[in-house]
Amino acid sequence: MAYATVADLCRWFGFKEISELGGQDDVALIDTELFREVVDGYSSGAWTADQVEAANQALQRIETALADASRLADGYLAARYTLPLTEDVIAASALPRIVGDLVHAMLFSDQDVKIVTSRQDKALRWLESVSRGQVRLGADAPAQPPMGAPVVTSAPRVFGR
Repeated sequence: MAYATVADLCRWFGFKEISELGGQDDVALIDTELFREVVDGYSSGAWTADQVEAANQALQRIETALADASRLADGYLAARYTLPLTEDVIAASALPRIVGDLVHAMLFSDQDVKIVTSRQDKALRWLESVSRGQVRLGADAPAQPPMGAPVVTSAPRVFGR
């Protein structure tokens, strides 16, 4: 389960930047309006089949990065929380934006941009803090009991007051 969506990334970083990052280096830039249509799931019909295919490939590349970044986050979260997290916990936390920063950095590939690497470093430090219990997700997510800790269960109450 991805903790952020392509629409989230476009809202945070802009359609232009995400469409450029999602495109292949050897393919012409994807028109921002075309990319917006592809993300929103409709087509005005004003584009060639090759342009639409390039936009769909960019969308797939971004969705793959979202899935990869979410799995990376799960690796950290599993040390502290029972997965999968509920939608309420995800929505109440900084997790979607943290995953968005990781995806943004992943898509930048070989470009040497300090702000992107800074965001990635901050995102990874935040995830490490969550896994050590120094930072909570912000909602009542069920915590994972420590490995080897005894787990106490009992039958339902028989008598009441």
